[in-house]
Amino acid sequence: MVMAGPPRTSGTLRAPGKKAPTLTRLVAITALVASACGSAPMAADGNATGHSGHSGGQRASLPVVAELSADAGQSGALESIQPQVVIPAPPASPPTALLDQVIPALPNVLLAPEVPEAPGLPAPLVDAPPPAPVVTARPPIRIPKPVIPAGPRRVGIQVGHWRNDELPEELRRIEGQTGTSGGGVSEWQLNLDVANRVAALLRGHGYAVDILPAAVPPGYLADAFISLHADGDPGGGSRGYKAAHGSRRGPYEGQLVRSLVEEYGRATGLPHDEDGVTRNMLGYYAFAWSRFQHTVAAHTPSAIFEMGFLTSAADRTVLLQRIDAVASGIANGVLRFLDEVPAGAAFAEDLIVPATQPRSPGQPAPGTPSSPVNPNAPAAGVRTLG
Repeated sequence: MVMAGPPRTSGTLRAPGKKAPTLTRLVAITALVASACGSAPMAADGNATGHSGHSGGQRASLPVVAELSADAGQSGALESIQPQVVIPAPPASPPTALLDQVIPALPNVLLAPEVPEAPGLPAPLVDAPPPAPVVTARPPIRIPKPVIPAGPRRVGIQVGHWRNDELPEELRRIEGQTGTSGGGVSEWQLNLDVANRVAALLRGHGYAVDILPAAVPPGYLADAFISLHADGDPGGGSRGYKAAHGSRRGPYEGQLVRSLVEEYGRATGLPHDEDGVTRNMLGYYAFAWSRFQHTVAAHTPSAIFEMGFLTSAADRTVLLQRIDAVASGIANGVLRFLDEVPAGAAFAEDLIVPATQPRSPGQPAPGTPSSPVNPNAPAAGVRTLG
């Protein structure tokens, strides 16, 4: 049934017998108006259509617009036009302020920017460690030969642990190392007593002797240097004497150690504790001239000598009751060495320190009184340290 109605009807009719319009069809387009816009839909005649008055905010049904074809007057049929639905565009991305509300800021957290991965390539590394500093090898060092001092040949005898409170700042860390004890005697007391007896024997042969405390004068130069000590063992079972030279030995340290070991064993009868040589003996500070200032000079033949164990009853009997034999054995070792090595021989040549890695890049080891080697210099008069 076709009804003519007011502009709000859902269709438009053309009365029979009236001439059809120029266009084959008149199409009335109904637009779906989004509820958010608040405007009424428009009918084909330009008037606004209304919403249904249902409560609950439901949207009105879309009107179907009918049109009459050119020969509608004869058939009176209506053709239904399917409604065109306009779907509103989705809302834009939420603004930054809204994101800030959804994801609150994290204190003290830095977010790295996203880096897109290239196809076929691994993801970039994060927090890669910095490259290690390049440490270059230190070239060989030439130590010039010293001026031979005037006067008689000189021997230095250091009393181990004596006057430790006078050690310089660079050696303060060993100030508390006061040595061992046994039979009511402290090590430094035994060392001082033996040193004075040895000095008296050497002076009797025309040599100049210096009795030195724990602090050695910087660059001490002598024909021989011996540091006297006594050993200790909490268990009381260890015995014997031993001697050692520094790891940076010159050409005559080995000969000095052999002379001392052989002559002392012959004089005292104590066992030789050859396997008891420790790293502390090899790196003894008094001849560690590449590390400290208060040491012997590089050209001074040097050795550290452990006379026996004060904690051993058998060794202690020799050290305390046969102390003259102890002093004679040490003095005989020094005299033998001086007889075998001519005067001035230890100071006659430059010394070459082999190339080593420095303690820190670009900084030479302290206490090295030397200069870089000239590769063009003649090889005559040069000794390489072992």
